[in-house]
Amino acid sequence: MKSSHESYLPVMRSNEIAQSGTLEGGLVNCRNLTAVAITGRATFNASGTGNLTVSLFYSPDGKNIDSTALTTLTITCSAGNTVQASKLVSVPDTGFVKINITNADATYTATNVALWVSVIYQFIEDRQTQASN
Repeated sequence: MKSSHESYLPVMRSNEIAQSGTLEGGLVNCRNLTAVAITGRATFNASGTGNLTVSLFYSPDGKNIDSTALTTLTITCSAGNTVQASKLVSVPDTGFVKINITNADATYTATNVALWVSVIYQFIEDRQTQASN
């Protein structure tokens, strides 16, 4: 029988992300995962105009990270406000994923930045039951 389990993994918190800057989060092991929900949150400067982009990258070994993102998520600028956005993403069942966030605003920083991944594990509770079906 297959069942699923969800867990929340904070991968990065920072007081701010610089103008045109990128912050890198940690690696998440994809073993037994079926999907992840990537989430980013930040507070935009009152005069800010640039969006933030959360990018999810794949790595087969945890060391060599792909140059092209598996997917991206845009956090749309709302000047002076805190904005949070999430996206559900299917992931390979081996290797790792890494999450980054980039500030497209060339003039203003974003503050109270947080990235996290909610992982959805798929596992087999009773292998004998499945083998007999």
